[in-house]
Amino acid sequence: MSDSLQAAAARFALLKQLKEHHEAMVKTLNGEIEKQGQELYKLFTDGDAEISGLRVAGTLFKDGKARLITPTVVLNPSVTVEKKPVFFAWLRANGYAELIKEDVHFQTLKSWVAQMKDNNKPLPDKSILGIYTIETASVKRAP
Repeated sequence: MSDSLQAAAARFALLKQLKEHHEAMVKTLNGEIEKQGQELYKLFTDGDAEISGLRVAGTLFKDGKARLITPTVVLNPSVTVEKKPVFFAWLRANGYAELIKEDVHFQTLKSWVAQMKDNNKPLPDKSILGIYTIETASVKRAP
């Protein structure tokens, strides 16, 4: 076996191990971000006066630009396999058949649910369309 093959195989194995390590770190960080976002949401919305946003100084960030932290509600809809026929029938009956492909893409469904909520339009019963709600905060570059 050549030295270059041995070295390439070792580098490949180490890179895979490094990737697994970083993916585990990302999973941990995502959990911490979710917890902190939920805590922030509560702090924003608890109390006498709701706070619509908070500006964070740019000196904390590599690009030097400030961030605007705002309370955000994220809606993550899901339809179980057994409920898809009922859900698709509901979409057709209520004039939203254009959303139906072979399947409704998650992002399309998420966007549609947000639009429906924003416009105070009815959604299918929770027994047909489950919506997992995450009350968190979002970060955007401040103007």
